[in-house]
Amino acid sequence: MIMGFILIAFFLAVSIALINGKLSFLVDGYNSVNELDKNKYDERKVCKETGFELLFADIVLMVVMVLLNTDYGKSHSAAIGLISAVIIVALTFGNVLITRKNKERYYKDEFKTKKD
Repeated sequence: MIMGFILIAFFLAVSIALINGKLSFLVDGYNSVNELDKNKYDERKVCKETGFELLFADIVLMVVMVLLNTDYGKSHSAAIGLISAVIIVALTFGNVLITRKNKERYYKDEFKTKKD
């Protein structure tokens, strides 16, 4: 239980730092991109979006910790099912929403493609 609250505090601190545009090296894939491609993206917007995603995961973790400390949480299979359901819904919803049109908003203005 204590470890869960330590993870919540850690994720909360990292998500706040990402929302403020710091810790861009933690963004998956962004750090491994070469400098030419990295200059095409607005680093602050990428960090902010990643920070909000991590904040969402932190909120889910808080809800699960509260549920585990109630009568509903006595069954670990129910908690695992809840975590799995939330992760599947979040990943599916995120993949549907992140399309080519939404990805273009991360480009800096001078690199945006012109619409025909």
